[in-house]
Amino acid sequence: MEIEVRAMGMPVTEGMRAHVERRLAFALDRFGRRVARVTVRVTDVNGPRGGPDKACRVDAALENGRRVHIDERDLDAYAAIDRAAHRLGHTVARRLEC
Repeated sequence: MEIEVRAMGMPVTEGMRAHVERRLAFALDRFGRRVARVTVRVTDVNGPRGGPDKACRVDAALENGRRVHIDERDLDAYAAIDRAAHRLGHTVARRLEC
């Protein structure tokens, strides 16, 4: 599975990249090569204004040509990533009918 991590309005640190890879591996490893590519975009929506302003969008390309899109928001980017990865695992299982 190929994983790409992008960010807007904030840096992609090695810690964030490792966290994304660990969470996606936990959520998707059981599907093996049935998930070809995952793109994770983390954005600071409101900048310094505050509020639930960290958004995480996960796009996954499945083997059957279908795509899965998950959006989450939270005060903390890592929490948004965690919830998005969790939802992605459940959604992929339904789409692949596992």
